[in-house]
Amino acid sequence: MTTVNDLRSAGFGPFFFAQLRLDEIDPSIIGRVVFTARKLVRVRIGDQELLAHAREPVVVGDWAVALPGDPRVIERVLDRKTALRRRDPNDVSVQILAANVDRALICCPCDQPPNVRRLERWLAVAADAGIDPVVLLTKADVGDPEAAAAAYRVVTDAPIVAISALTGVGREALMAVLEPGTTATLLGLSGAGKSTLVNFIVGENVRATADVRDGDHRGRHTTTDRHLFHLANGAWLLDNPGVRAVGVVGDEGVAAVFADVEEALAGCRWGDCTHDDEPECGILAAIDEGRLTPGRFAAWKKLQKELAFEIRKDDRAARRAELERWKRIHKAAKARRRFDDRQRGGS
Repeated sequence: MTTVNDLRSAGFGPFFFAQLRLDEIDPSIIGRVVFTARKLVRVRIGDQELLAHAREPVVVGDWAVALPGDPRVIERVLDRKTALRRRDPNDVSVQILAANVDRALICCPCDQPPNVRRLERWLAVAADAGIDPVVLLTKADVGDPEAAAAAYRVVTDAPIVAISALTGVGREALMAVLEPGTTATLLGLSGAGKSTLVNFIVGENVRATADVRDGDHRGRHTTTDRHLFHLANGAWLLDNPGVRAVGVVGDEGVAAVFADVEEALAGCRWGDCTHDDEPECGILAAIDEGRLTPGRFAAWKKLQKELAFEIRKDDRAARRAELERWKRIHKAAKARRRFDDRQRGGS
């Protein structure tokens, strides 16, 4: 049974409990969504994972009221504490990856050169959701975790943990992050070692794994679903499918990750500064003084262009939807007039 203490230890406050109206709802029917596949989901209540039918959209990590039945019926989804989102670069829509997550474990494999620009994107995704990031240097037995940590430390002050599922290095440091009652999600590209890490932490083979491809070290897409695992110490760990591209969602996340760029921008004399050769440009001054690197500024500009493009794309999609809505209204009105005319002609 999911008890009130379980929910309190997960970080839920008075507003959350006000939703439950515990005088009316038995806590034994409050469960957590651990798997979704269309409208059928699996919800964990106590130490059992039960099939359930969702009457409204749910995502992994949701807390919900699951009424008894076969399958159970998710009657209500409780308000989310956090929602981890990313934009699919091949789609207009924003994808909610998980709900009620406390920490984003960003997996950066040591068998590949450090990719600072990719880490910045994942940091922006985490910042957008208000989730604390932790950088996991996976496959620490293969590469040079110290060099990787030094490269990533330039762009983040988040905790960096080197870990190897093969040798066990870093397990204690990672478990210190996975505190009882907290929820962490693994993020990263295919081949970053996320599923192997899940098996290592859970202590059994709960996820399929595969070797990376020879030559380019690109990962094989072995995980195609999200699953939330309840660990023995009371923490929750979510394994996400690997992605090929990371699309950011909001400018607030970008601003939080690129605070140094935002600070330099404030030093520009002109509001329409292009940061190319204008006098008294805060960006150029920061680069000249070594407070900002050209690569970091270029990364910020690229993300700003992507955000601007997504806004325009959303606007176009909204305009198309509105146009289609009025077409349907006019079509229905014409059909109604024709029907009325026939009725009058036959009378």
